Amino acid sequence: AAEAGELDEARSGLRSLAEELPTQPRDGIWLPAVALASVLSVRLNEPEAAAGLYSLLTPYAGHVVDFTAPQPVACYGSASFYLGLLATLTAQWTVAGDHFNNAIGVHERLEARAFLARTRYEYARMLLARGQGADRDRALGLLDRALATAGTLGMAAVAEGIRQRRAVTDARRQ
Repeated sequence: AAEAGELDEARSGLRSLAEELPTQPRDGIWLPAVALASVLSVRLNEPEAAAGLYSLLTPYAGHVVDFTAPQPVACYGSASFYLGLLATLTAQWTVAGDHFNNAIGVHERLEARAFLARTRYEYARMLLARGQGADRDRALGLLDRALATAGTLGMAAVAEGIRQRRAVTDARRQ
C-alpha cells in the first residue's frame, strides 16, 4: 500500500502490525516482520510506531534478520540496521550512530555488500539530519563509499538516492 501511494491504508496496516507483533510467537517470520514494519514506519514517518518497534527489536541488536520457514530462506541483514533507522526517526542520534556502526561491522563480516551500501547511505542521511560539527564530512565519505558499492552492484535506485542526497548537500554548502 505504501509503495502504491495508498498512505492511509499503509498507516492502518502499520498500526495493526504494531499492535499485533508484541503478542505474536517469536518464530521464523516474527523478526523479519518487525524489520519490515520498521522500514514501513520510517517510510511513513510514524515515530510512535517506530518507538514501539524499537523496543521490540532491541533485544535482537546483535542478530542477523533472516526469514526461516523451516530453513533460512532470505536474509534481511543486521537488526542493528533497522534499529538505526528507528532511532533516526525518533531523533536518538547517538544511539542511531552506534546501531549503524554495528550494522556496518556485521555487513562487512558477512560480505553483504548490498546491505553495506544501504547502511552507509542511511547512516549518512542520519548524520546530515543531525547536522553537528564533523557530521557533514563523515556523511559525504559514507555517501561516496555507498555510491561506489551501489554502482558496482547495479543498485540503481540506491545509487540515484545517493546522488540526489549528495546534490542537495553540495547545494547547501554553496
